[in-house]
Amino acid sequence: MGKRDAPPDGAPRPLPDPTVLAGVGIEEGAEDGASGLPGRLERYGKARRRAKAVLHHLRDLDNGQTGPSPATNARRAAARLERCGEWLLFRHYWTVDKVRLHGAEFCKQHMLCQLCAVRRAAKQLGAYLDRLEALRPEIGDHPRLALMTYTVKNGPDLLERMAHLRKGLRTLSERRRAIRKGNRGSSEWGAIAGAVGTLEVTNRGRGWHPHAHMIVVLDRWLDQAALSAEWRSITGDSFVVGISRLDPSRPIAEGFAEVFKYALKFSDLTPSQIWTAASELAGQRLLFSLGCFRGVEVPEELTDEPLDDLPYVEWLYRYLDGAGYTM
Repeated sequence: MGKRDAPPDGAPRPLPDPTVLAGVGIEEGAEDGASGLPGRLERYGKARRRAKAVLHHLRDLDNGQTGPSPATNARRAAARLERCGEWLLFRHYWTVDKVRLHGAEFCKQHMLCQLCAVRRAAKQLGAYLDRLEALRPEIGDHPRLALMTYTVKNGPDLLERMAHLRKGLRTLSERRRAIRKGNRGSSEWGAIAGAVGTLEVTNRGRGWHPHAHMIVVLDRWLDQAALSAEWRSITGDSFVVGISRLDPSRPIAEGFAEVFKYALKFSDLTPSQIWTAASELAGQRLLFSLGCFRGVEVPEELTDEPLDDLPYVEWLYRYLDGAGYTM
């Protein structure tokens, strides 16, 4: 699709209440009332089972070793992971039929724990939807929004491949910044008013494959051929750049959810690969933003915001192997 020959944006699309999405994870359209709780518990149960598989792998790594060893970190991670999500305390605000996750013990090891990853992605989604709503006066009711994907060639060294991807994205960001400050230069990224994205890594037996997914707010529609050519010139080995316009007939939140749920895709890795990735990428940020999406603050707490001054009843659920979350 050329630079300016994209179809019109269509009618304005209202944003959903971010607390609804944050309360259920990032599954679009899920209910946050009492009728939606069984679905939430099923999703959280699946995430907890996945985390337990990683826990078993970490225990195998430890295997009775004592003293400093490569397994020491695995032992510590396993101790935190073992307690994570063992119980969940919900509050049902029955006068408005809203269910909020009020209490839980989370390990906050989002690269290892699928449950923490789901909750963290939901918080990120809610925060960036809030920012998009605040930008309405500036960018209009139906801005040019697109989903972009950048990939690099597979390789055996995860850190090297991830650094390669980050370096390429940093170059694009620097070119964008220079153009938008009025300096001379040529890059399709000069037309990006803002972006928020996540870094993902997969490995299906052909080496580590890092890639980036992002939502971009555009001043004009971009030329995909130019994007690919620029990416090849920067990386020297990669040219795959995907760009697709968000469907104007669907809620904007669904497009944002696509980006944040990619952060959960490490679940496609084996437990051994998950531990390798978590160990090597420890301390690295996998969420990035620029332009009008910079400076968004994501809540640290993985529980939901309470609804003050409303009556409620509390429901306590415990995780049981083979049964999931049971009251």
